[in-house]
Amino acid sequence: MLKGKEVKELTMTTQRTIDEVDIRRRMDKWAEAIRAVDLDGVTSNYAPDIASFDLGPPLRHVGAQAKRKNWAEVFAMFQHPVDYEIRDLTITMGDDVAFGHSLNRISGTSKDGKKIDVWVRFTACFRKMDSIWLIVHDHVSVGATWVHEHVFKNAHGHIGAVVVRFSTQDTVVAIFTHDVENFVLPDGTRNPGGNHRLSFFLVKHEGRRLITSGQNTEIKPEALDPSKSALRKGSV
Repeated sequence: MLKGKEVKELTMTTQRTIDEVDIRRRMDKWAEAIRAVDLDGVTSNYAPDIASFDLGPPLRHVGAQAKRKNWAEVFAMFQHPVDYEIRDLTITMGDDVAFGHSLNRISGTSKDGKKIDVWVRFTACFRKMDSIWLIVHDHVSVGATWVHEHVFKNAHGHIGAVVVRFSTQDTVVAIFTHDVENFVLPDGTRNPGGNHRLSFFLVKHEGRRLITSGQNTEIKPEALDPSKSALRKGSV
């Protein structure tokens, strides 16, 4: 016969399994909405106050309507239909917070007839709000082709203030910026350096918080204009 603690753990495991299935279903519907160029369907997956680190400036996009605007601009680039897939979606479940990461692909034909086929790295933090799992934070990035194992050997950088968000008993999100000074590449050319924003998702395991996934996105110079950015030192 199961003891009280065992029953509680079994119930928790069962509920987390149900929640993971629900999140995967919602992500499938989200991808379907993108393929259908359905802005209402796409936006419905975001929390009203989502904080998003998207590909384009500014540093931070705030709110579901900001995400709607971003997607409207993406859709305006394409002829219809648009293809979108989510590959290798991995989800780490908590009671009311979950983290997910995947490789996502958007492809199609641009309005001027050019083929577009782009893979992005996608990381999201979900929160259960009124029994519905919504994305409260996402981070989208593409690979930087110039980075290799020797690039940062003689580089110097500065890490900004670490901000903790969505902290629960066993999960947390850590967000910070990393500024790299100009440095010399192995071939002798000088790299101007750059600014990066990073998100790490940590889960408590055997008393320690361990990183389960992370994102690193280069910040474009135009995004550093304070008049275009909602980011201030020490706040996210």
